[in-house]
Amino acid sequence: MIWGYIGHEGAGKSAAMCYFDLLHIAKGGGLFTFPGFEVFNPNITLDDGNHPRLGKSIDMKEFIFSFSDEQKLRNVFVSMDEIQNFFGSDKYMTMYNSLITKYSMQRRKLNFGINYTVQSWNWIDPRLRQLTHFLTVCKDLSRTPWGKEAGLKRGQLIDLVTYDCKGFITGEEWTPLKHFNLNILPVRDWYDSYSTVDPLESFRKLVIKKPEDILDMREGMPRFNPLDDSPLENVPDDVREISQENNARILSKLEEQVDPATLIQVSKALRKVNAK
Repeated sequence: MIWGYIGHEGAGKSAAMCYFDLLHIAKGGGLFTFPGFEVFNPNITLDDGNHPRLGKSIDMKEFIFSFSDEQKLRNVFVSMDEIQNFFGSDKYMTMYNSLITKYSMQRRKLNFGINYTVQSWNWIDPRLRQLTHFLTVCKDLSRTPWGKEAGLKRGQLIDLVTYDCKGFITGEEWTPLKHFNLNILPVRDWYDSYSTVDPLESFRKLVIKKPEDILDMREGMPRFNPLDDSPLENVPDDVREISQENNARILSKLEEQVDPATLIQVSKALRKVNAK
């Protein structure tokens, strides 16, 4: 499933996501975490003074490439804190956004889930919004009149209201489910969401070299992937000489228009072409 957690700063989104991540791990599931969010066991201290991580840290590239080995994603939650840093709506036309939505459409076949936090629903890629199964609205009760009267401290008790975005449970889209209050004090030691995320990470570009299928219909019977019809193959010597003369005229005209370095590069490229 794809589960989102939304709310203002300090609303308890990361704590709620960590809580459900820990439930998934307790049931034998795996966890991948994006930069800026880590889940670890505070009850164990390693020799270097750190706590053992309960999830594998990955980035955008590793997440996309992990789909080449489906076993890596089976029964795994992928948790992204502040998802707009990676797959925001402002990056709608990027290849990374396109791929994550295409892979997310096949999430059920691979049996993996995505958890994410965000402050505004509009910050998420609209295709990922349509794929979200549940959306939990988080609110810190210390800021409510009741919380102030009860003397609650900030980050102590949060109110969680979950909506069934697709109607899988209720039969009706966007129907609120039973909400509950979560004491996040025991959870806060199990995660870290205060690491900064390099803003340049979101500008990572993915270039795909696409295979091409050519359907040649020039000779009546369609053929796929015909031989290269390059004009420089098997040309007579006299035609090749004419081509070389044309290249010389081109270089002569370029002398007054481009710098010497560029002219040298063009000349070398033409010599390579004529040598074929």
